[in-house]
Amino acid sequence: MYFAIADEHYHHKNIIKLQNRPFKSLDEMHKTLINNHNKVVGHGDITIHAGDFCWLNDLDSAIELLKQLKGNHFMLKGNHDKNWFQKLARAKEITIENYFGKKAIVRAVEPIFRVKKYYTICHYPMLSWPGKVHLYGHTHDNRHDSEFRRSISAEVINYTPVRLPIPLIDIKELDLAFAERR
Repeated sequence: MYFAIADEHYHHKNIIKLQNRPFKSLDEMHKTLINNHNKVVGHGDITIHAGDFCWLNDLDSAIELLKQLKGNHFMLKGNHDKNWFQKLARAKEITIENYFGKKAIVRAVEPIFRVKKYYTICHYPMLSWPGKVHLYGHTHDNRHDSEFRRSISAEVINYTPVRLPIPLIDIKELDLAFAERR
């Protein structure tokens, strides 16, 4: 299965205040994001992180975060992703052993990423896109949502990755997956 989320902002203390997140501390935010992820994502699943994953410079620290999360991870660069992402992009893909004893792939993907023929995922909202549905982050809200465009910012989807129905026969299937997060 595929899942998607944007704007987790691990290690970004100011994001709690800037976006009025319901956490008292960075530690509480991290625990919530990690627990929510691991409740819905399985070891063989793929999570597309659509930018602004963490506020870190070094790849090793970002990998330590990813080791706490189930599944494989496709990473899109966001405007707040720092040096860690450039190092991952140079490597293209790395294999890690997560804290559950499972091998997982971490891959840097193109800034505009396609999932099958159904989804176009980008950190930023787009006016037009290939495929049926555009998923985006960056804005931390859903003010740019439209009939076939949905925000996957952590704040919008209750800090939990949303499952992407494949094949996507009807947009109502995706709306149901989003409703589970609200």
